[in-house]
Amino acid sequence: MSVLKTDVLAFCNAKLRQDYVIGDIITEINDVLGDLSRAAKWPDLYRSNVEADRSTLANEDSEISFPTGLRVLDKIVINDGDNDGRPLEEITFQKLLKRREDGGSSGEPKEYARRGKKWYPDPIPNGDYTAKYWFWRYHPAADDEKTGDDDDILFGDEYDIVVKYGVCAEVAKTHKMTDYIALWEPRYMAEKAKMLPSEDRVKTLAKYSDL
Repeated sequence: MSVLKTDVLAFCNAKLRQDYVIGDIITEINDVLGDLSRAAKWPDLYRSNVEADRSTLANEDSEISFPTGLRVLDKIVINDGDNDGRPLEEITFQKLLKRREDGGSSGEPKEYARRGKKWYPDPIPNGDYTAKYWFWRYHPAADDEKTGDDDDILFGDEYDIVVKYGVCAEVAKTHKMTDYIALWEPRYMAEKAKMLPSEDRVKTLAKYSDL
């Protein structure tokens, strides 16, 4: 079961002593979902070889767009029409440019470089291939009209408290409720830190130890 907007709404109305409807706080809900998306590689936001994400590589395609919503890439696998190859090895963009300046080569891609929202296969495809992706995504924007069984929040109910705390904090900031900001912002930050996967928690601690 996922976090439900109706539950978040009821919580915020009770804690902030308001009478909002979901449309009143959907911006704040999306702000929290976006903030959580950027905080860690959450299992709930992992996309594992979803057909809708795949790219078709045609002969001599030299650059390909990443799937919509990609935040952290795990791997790219090339299918030649019959079999999946090994995950592509990443190389630097400078190394790719040097190879192409030297004439490059064509064939089934074995490596890739990335820049912005695109990736560059090496060798350049010499026929038709399919690229399959495994990655962590940003949370898509939630729709205030999708509730109940149609709710489009992707986080499971173990994230219920952190989302509720975060939305209370964001609504308080929107409406300049100073006392409630002081109450809910620290609670949200503390709960988010507790929820971080171990690898992201270690990175966060390391980051602040360097200050």
